[in-house]
Amino acid sequence: MQKNFSVNINNNQGGIRLSIITPVFNGIRFIESCIINVIEQNCRGLEHIIIDGGSSDGTVDVIRAYAKRYGHIKWISEKDKGQSDAMNKGIRMAQGDILGFLNVDDFYEPNVLCRIIEYFPSGGRVPEDGVRHYGVAVQVGHVAPFIGAVAEKSTVHHFRR
Repeated sequence: MQKNFSVNINNNQGGIRLSIITPVFNGIRFIESCIINVIEQNCRGLEHIIIDGGSSDGTVDVIRAYAKRYGHIKWISEKDKGQSDAMNKGIRMAQGDILGFLNVDDFYEPNVLCRIIEYFPSGGRVPEDGVRHYGVAVQVGHVAPFIGAVAEKSTVHHFRR
């Protein structure tokens, strides 16, 4: 059942952008709560990329309904070669300075995405040394190096299952 929200997710003009990638296949039981969890982060500069593997259980209908109402949601639905393939598609679509993954049946603690954006003092911009500091993949339970050099103190443990 769709809920009404008055959340305002804006582009963080000139600031850091965060891309959260959610791979899903036939995830009707979890997709709405996953989408709502990201919406409720109320985080500027956020995009939620949902990669559906061609679901046939109504998952796409839920994604489509929320994507019409929330401009930060980008999505595709097409057959893929599994979760890794879906994650790679999401990475190719991502526009963010920081990339994170949220599996459809997991969630983030309140405000954790805003805290992650605040954590990167360079704002994901290329510093004078030419090394881009936007390299963490946010996973439930841990943060791991992902792309480029990892910013100092790159451990964030604000996630739970």
